[in-house]
Amino acid sequence: MKARVRAISNIPNIPERVLTYAVEESIQPRLSAALEKLRIEEYRVSPEETELPVGCLAGLPGYEEKRPFQPAGKGKTAAPARGFLCMCGLSDKRMDELLDLLRREKIFIPIRAKLTETNKDWSFAAWMEELSREHEAVVRQLKNRQAGPENSGDRKPRNGA
Repeated sequence: MKARVRAISNIPNIPERVLTYAVEESIQPRLSAALEKLRIEEYRVSPEETELPVGCLAGLPGYEEKRPFQPAGKGKTAAPARGFLCMCGLSDKRMDELLDLLRREKIFIPIRAKLTETNKDWSFAAWMEELSREHEAVVRQLKNRQAGPENSGDRKPRNGA
């Protein structure tokens, strides 16, 4: 299980901003309208910007020229092409408001995350790659649970055998 990491919401001068990437064209206008309704700035990350640090894209002070952290053994990575939403500078209450509105409006973004002290130095692409792997693992785990123990390889031997 992943440890809970506190979001960065108490740093002064951090705008309430949502970073989006590879959101389906049919969903994008509704997502933009939902963010506007809550008066949250939207920043659409372009493929050319995916090597920048998450903190830079989030508008953190001091990140204008900073190089991104690359995990050991990682070089330049291609950002996964699936819907991604990163919440920056939002309090827990504001995150709940946003997630509730997205749910009510039936706006599904496959991967949702928040800016933290841990991920602010990662390149956007490397961070999305990591989150995509985690997402796939969770989806596999849920499918295995739904399939039940008879399909998961966790069978108990019969008659003590």
